[in-house]
Amino acid sequence: MSTMWIESHGATRTYRIFRQLWRAHYHTHYPLVPAAAEAEYLNPGACLVSRLCAESAAALIVLESMLARYTMSDQLRILYHASPTAVEVEGDRVLTVQLQTPRGLVVLKAPMFLDATEEGALLPLADVEHVSGAELDTGELHASPNPSPGNRQSATWCFAIEYREGEDHTITRPDDYAFGASYVPSLSPPWPGKLFSLTYTHPITLAPRQASFDPRPEAKTAHFNLWNYRRLISPANFAPGRFSGGISLVNWP
Repeated sequence: MSTMWIESHGATRTYRIFRQLWRAHYHTHYPLVPAAAEAEYLNPGACLVSRLCAESAAALIVLESMLARYTMSDQLRILYHASPTAVEVEGDRVLTVQLQTPRGLVVLKAPMFLDATEEGALLPLADVEHVSGAELDTGELHASPNPSPGNRQSATWCFAIEYREGEDHTITRPDDYAFGASYVPSLSPPWPGKLFSLTYTHPITLAPRQASFDPRPEAKTAHFNLWNYRRLISPANFAPGRFSGGISLVNWP
């Protein structure tokens, strides 16, 4: 769905409330310039990928406030910094999951478990039957008629970076830097060159596309500027001095 419609339809009421509260957090706690403060739909990052890009820390504050009524009444318990270490199964059914937490081991028992970890942590622990990629025809409008286990979205490791003009934060090259810098993935259809470059594949036509990367607030680039794509904070939206060069989220294959 086009991002232009998300403010009016195509989302649940709860998600729309979350977006409203996320924006309200900036109106309440940040010195916005008049144009940003008066905008119908504030986008702190003025990003290209969404109508709303902002700091994850602000989103966490909003989410915790929305869940407070449930956590305070013990209807919901959130375990932070917890990792699964063992799973008890019966056939292909997960009965319990053991978690390592900062306060020790916790064992969860439930009629159903949902694994939303980055790498599917429960699969190797449980060793239960599972499928990956595109399944057999499920009756959905765009479902594949054939199974395709390798049809998965590329993995990305996300991190935020801040632009600080004139500062040098270059680190020592990691041991595998040379390999990573020259790596060309073996794909069909082929990737258009080195993976760590500013040339990538058009997601529809698969033709090579050139990108730019320039974090300067007023930069004009010849190609699509990746810095602006998932920018979380645009200094132009805030009073001078609040953010020097902006913050962007790296989420590229």
